[in-house]
Amino acid sequence: MPRYTKNLTRKTRIAAISVLSAIIITLIGVVVLTQNSGEKISVTKSAEVNSSAPSETSSESTEQTTNKTSSVSKTKKNTVAKKSSDSTEPTTKAPSVTSKSGEQTAQGAALQALKPEAQGVSQNTSTNRPVQSNDRAQNQPTEKNFPTGYNLINNMLTKADESEKEVLLTILNGIENRKSKIDISDGVIRKADTDKLSDMFLLVKAALAETDTLKPTYTYYGDYYITSLELDYSLSEREIAAQRSQLKSKVNRVMSKIDSSMSDFEKALYFHDEIASYCRYTSEGDNINSAYGCLVEGKASCEGYAKAFLELCDAAKLDCMIVTGNATANGRTVPHMWNKVKLSGRWYNIDVCWDDPTTDAGGIILHDYLNVPDEDILKAHEPNENRFYVYPESDADSENYFVKNSLMINEKTELEDILKSAVEKSLKENNRFASVRFSDISVFEYANDMFSNSSSDNKIFEILKSAFADTKIPFDTGSVFRVENSELLTVTLILSY
Repeated sequence: MPRYTKNLTRKTRIAAISVLSAIIITLIGVVVLTQNSGEKISVTKSAEVNSSAPSETSSESTEQTTNKTSSVSKTKKNTVAKKSSDSTEPTTKAPSVTSKSGEQTAQGAALQALKPEAQGVSQNTSTNRPVQSNDRAQNQPTEKNFPTGYNLINNMLTKADESEKEVLLTILNGIENRKSKIDISDGVIRKADTDKLSDMFLLVKAALAETDTLKPTYTYYGDYYITSLELDYSLSEREIAAQRSQLKSKVNRVMSKIDSSMSDFEKALYFHDEIASYCRYTSEGDNINSAYGCLVEGKASCEGYAKAFLELCDAAKLDCMIVTGNATANGRTVPHMWNKVKLSGRWYNIDVCWDDPTTDAGGIILHDYLNVPDEDILKAHEPNENRFYVYPESDADSENYFVKNSLMINEKTELEDILKSAVEKSLKENNRFASVRFSDISVFEYANDMFSNSSSDNKIFEILKSAFADTKIPFDTGSVFRVENSELLTVTLILSY
């Protein structure tokens, strides 16, 4: 073979080289064409998905808030609602969906703030293109999982099937990774299923209890079923991290006072009083619908109160859930949010927002709505059913604040002893209030008549003077205000030192 090559003429060698060059150039052209073709196909597919999928845009404001309870007076007060002149009344705007044609529907409210998850990313690939996997792995950020709370998993997904749970976690993971577009499983959420959208949105909002992360608008894509969401964020990554850090520090401070010997009742009471003493109700502010707004900034709507209580229960592994619905006060019904909490194996209702200190109540914390059964909460609250979890029945009262502390008055003959005991206990604990509750309307009215009697021989003054004599704690027995809740039949005396 070597000899044959040597004997080739110069012309023959030139011809051979030309043929080889042509073959090489042709092969290079094929490779380049294949790569370019692959890129074009990939881009075209992506464009088709974005342009052909039907989409709708939704906007929503979810200021779930409520009227405040109770006011102080020397005379009888017939309502537990805070006066309209005392604060701005909270309202919740109903969410709406706007299609590209501009048509308004009542439907996408729920999905509007839905928290998205991992968004599908179209990548250009070609079998003829070398893949540098190491470089790609180094350049791509690590996907983060959303830190789902204890109660979201254990108590707020009890009716959800596996596909619905997957959609929720997909959305939450997408939000955790700040995806602007999130692909969700097809065949799970129908565009026309308004209730399911609303309930899914509630779960997302409850899961995002820490911070109010999303803007109140979103766009979703799909034909019969929703297959993807586009979301905008109201907070930057740095702001979210800062708020989470501050909230964690506050929760840790609260939890540092939790003792292993504390009962479920004591934990719930402690959380209730910590929130109510620190936070003040408002319907205005950027973070009022989050636990951060309530526990760190000290101002929140009813939604912020409920989420703050949920966060503390999560930290304590205390079973809890959020309840949404409406509340009626001063003859007006508004959207509202509160909690259910499980104590000693039984569920109770708790509304920290309505027990919050108000100007009318002299700045003292009420306990009217601490661990009440459904029978009591339904007198002024109406829950909305949720498709993904059921509100457990609350029919017990053994963990109710008044029952637990022997402050329930059943007979007229019990009034003097129980009221005196309540006042003495408050004085010894350096509290400025003493509360009792009546099991019967006739006994409640009898006590009110007694309270309204300003004569010097009124039994109320005798009870107060007797409590002063027994405790030797100086307070003004002639200047005691009271707050009444005519629905729950409670009376709270505000003591003046």
